[in-house]
Amino acid sequence: MALSSLKAQALTEGVGTFFLVLVIMLSPHAGAMAAIAVGVGLMAFIYMGGHISGAHYNPAVSLVMWRQRVIDVKTFWSFVLVQCGAAVAGALVGSGLMPMVASVADAVPVRAASADTLIRMLAAEALFTWMMVLVILNVATHPRTAGNQYYGVAIGFAVAAGAMVAGPISGAAFNPAVGLALVVSGRVPNGLQPEYIAMVYVLAPVAGALAAWGTYRAQRAWEASQAA
Repeated sequence: MALSSLKAQALTEGVGTFFLVLVIMLSPHAGAMAAIAVGVGLMAFIYMGGHISGAHYNPAVSLVMWRQRVIDVKTFWSFVLVQCGAAVAGALVGSGLMPMVASVADAVPVRAASADTLIRMLAAEALFTWMMVLVILNVATHPRTAGNQYYGVAIGFAVAAGAMVAGPISGAAFNPAVGLALVVSGRVPNGLQPEYIAMVYVLAPVAGALAAWGTYRAQRAWEASQAA
């Protein structure tokens, strides 16, 4: 698929990331349906921007798309900068709207995270980023599925499923830009100490994304060997 100019792609990534983060920030308003709201919102944003930028909205996804040679290094860094800036903007707007219903401080516990909690948070972010990115690679880049019309549904449902089960553990960022938004908004779950924020919300999602990329490469290699 031929993508649009870098300016159009960057604008799309910025707008999509902004609204994705805004939905995440305001998702407590949806109560038990919060994860569904995030997944459905992401699904809509993917269909909005997929034909322009690929609809990454996530530095970890852009990383594996660069490694897959779907985008070049200039596009990768442009996307990451725009995604992070848009995430901060979405967090600030969302934090300004949240107090209309409840204070941000009421949304998460304030106790310090224990070592056990930290391990669980790292595992949740890495594992469910792995799941999400593996779905993305298989539905959006595999030769037998590229160009399909269901990729947004598959990705949105993967995120919704991860958010439902991992949200209470880590906040279910699965995205360094969303992790940055959680930090800016003060909604870091389980009282995570500042020195561990980058580990949980940057390193763990990146590790999960790279694990998904490795899994996808193995899938493709073994498919090729079977066909030979």
